[in-house]
Amino acid sequence: QICSSVLGNRNVQAAYILNNIASCEKELGNYQTASAYYNEAHVILENYYGINTNADIAYSFIKFVELSLLIDKEHGFQEAETNCERAIEILKKQPLPKSNMSLAYAYKTKADAYIAVAKYDDAIALCVKAENIYKEYEVQEGIFTGENGEEQTVEMMNSKERMYLEDENAVGFLKYYKDQ
Repeated sequence: QICSSVLGNRNVQAAYILNNIASCEKELGNYQTASAYYNEAHVILENYYGINTNADIAYSFIKFVELSLLIDKEHGFQEAETNCERAIEILKKQPLPKSNMSLAYAYKTKADAYIAVAKYDDAIALCVKAENIYKEYEVQEGIFTGENGEEQTVEMMNSKERMYLEDENAVGFLKYYKDQ
C-alpha cells in the first residue's frame, strides 16, 4: 500500500520494491505473505508491459514457482509447472544474449519442480537444456598463455565480475558459486 500511494499503481519501480519485500518475507518463512506481495508486483508488471511479453514478468512467474513448491510440493506442482512454461515461453521471445541465462534459470527452476515430485527423468532433461545454454553463453574458446609463455586454444569461462581482490597470497576476481 505504501508503494502504491507513493509511486502509483502502475509504476514499475513499485513492482520491484514489492518483489524485494516478497523476497524478504520468503526468507523469513512467511510464504503466504510473500505470495501476496509477488502477486501484487506481478499484476503491476503485466499492467505496465502487457501480459506475457517481458522478461520481468517471466521472472515473476519463476518466483511463483519457487513459492508454490515451498507452500505445498504436492498441490503446488501443477501451478509451478504452468508458471515455468509461461516463463520459458516469454524468455524464448526475448532478445539474446541477456535472456539466455534467464532461460537457463527457468529450465533449472522447472527441474526443481520435477525433482520435488520425483519426476527425475524430466528434471534431468531440463538440466541438460540449462547446461547447454550456460555453455553457449559462459564458455567460449580463448587463448591461454602458460607460465612458460606457450599459447594454446582452450575453452574458458566468460563472465563479468565486479570485485577485484589482491593480497600477499592471491590475486583475482570474486565470483560467487551460488545465488549471491
